[in-house]
Formats: sequence, C-alpha cells, structure tokens
Amino acid sequence: PGVWSDRRSAMAPLKAGPSAPPRGRAAGGTAPRRPRSSSRRRKITAEIEAKNAFRKDAWALQQQLLPPGVGEKVMDAARQLLQPEDYDAVVEERSLEGLCGFPPCKDAARGVAPSKKWLLNLREHEVVSAEEHKKFCSCDCRRRSAAWAAQLQPDPAYIRPASAVAASRAAVAEAS
Repeated sequence: PGVWSDRRSAMAPLKAGPSAPPRGRAAGGTAPRRPRSSSRRRKITAEIEAKNAFRKDAWALQQQLLPPGVGEKVMDAARQLLQPEDYDAVVEERSLEGLCGFPPCKDAARGVAPSKKWLLNLREHEVVSAEEHKKFCSCDCRRRSAAWAAQLQPDPAYIRPASAVAASRAAVAEAS
C-alpha cells in the first residue's frame, strides 16, 4: 500500500494557486493574442503577387514556343525561366497540334500505330515508349529535346535571378 500511495501523489497533477491563471491563458480565460502585423500581411501579399507574375511570364513564354520554328533567342529565354514540367507541357501541346515536340523544328510529328506500346531502335540499341516516340518527327529531335530539357532548372521561376526574367520578357516582346 505504501508504494502505491507514493506513486499516486507523485503523479498527481500540479494545481495552480487561485491567483495564477492556467498556462497559455490570459487572466480573463482567453488565449493571448498576437499583435497583428500589417507589414507581414503586405509582405505575404507581395510574395503571392510576384509568384503570379512569374507564372504569367512562364505562360507567355510557353505560348511563344508553340509555333513551328522557334528562334534561338526564345529558346535561351525559355532555358532560363521554364521548369521541366513547363517544357513537357509545351512538347505535349505541340504534339497534339501535329507538330514535332522540339520547338525549333518545323516538321510534323510522326504517327505510330495505336496498337504499339513500345518501339525498338536497333541502330541505337534502345527501347522507346510509343507515346513518347509519336511526339517527335525523328529520333534526333527526341534526343535533342531530352538534352535541352535536362538543362532546365527545377527551381520555381520566382527564385531565379531578375536577369532571367528580364531576358524572357524581352524575348516574348520581340517575338510578339
């Protein structure tokens, strides 16, 4: 009996005195209030607006990559601003329009029999998905597109330097 009574008293919750309010609560029983920071709110709003502006820049650049035969200046601007997912969307959109997925190419994408899932390239010793293969006019364009996409940075556009954004805006303005 003595062991249990010691444990019970050791485990009993500590009670605050009548004058001390419970932890984390103000004297009136409500939680303490953080002061509202209008500067913090303005900072968050500015960050959100900047992110939206960068997404609009990336979208405008994607639109410039859709027509056939895109110039080198637009491709350089895209390399500085687009993420790999953005470029994949361009390749997909171009292939849906019947164009080769690689933006500098002017040729039409080649079709693949609907029953095929994989294609063998015996010369290069590679197996390629038929879905990926039909987005391009040739194996060369597919390889060049993959090499170009590998150069893209995965970081979001709003983290990139201002010079990259300025170059992309200039390329879009020049191409328009």
